[in-house]
Amino acid sequence: MNKENTEILDLELFDEKQANNIKKRYPESKLFIGLLRGSYELDKRRVRPNTGATITIFTERQFFPNEEFFPNKNFVLGDELDLGKARAKIISNTKGELVLETQ
Repeated sequence: MNKENTEILDLELFDEKQANNIKKRYPESKLFIGLLRGSYELDKRRVRPNTGATITIFTERQFFPNEEFFPNKNFVLGDELDLGKARAKIISNTKGELVLETQ
């Protein structure tokens, strides 16, 4: 999530050994744990979910916590977001989880 809370910049594979490198690549961003269900393609470490994939963002599980958590209260069902090079629609927004489906 960019610092303005307006765009999900990318999805990336997580490896605890690479945590500091991820933070260096996205220094002005907030990083959250998530779960991808469905097919996807890899571009180095970047994940490109295919159409119909489901992404769950655990909005209360932030890496390197900042003062704010994920602004999921600003999103409603049906809103669309950019996920790096993919587009997704919000299909669920509950406390602690934001669920998206790629279009």
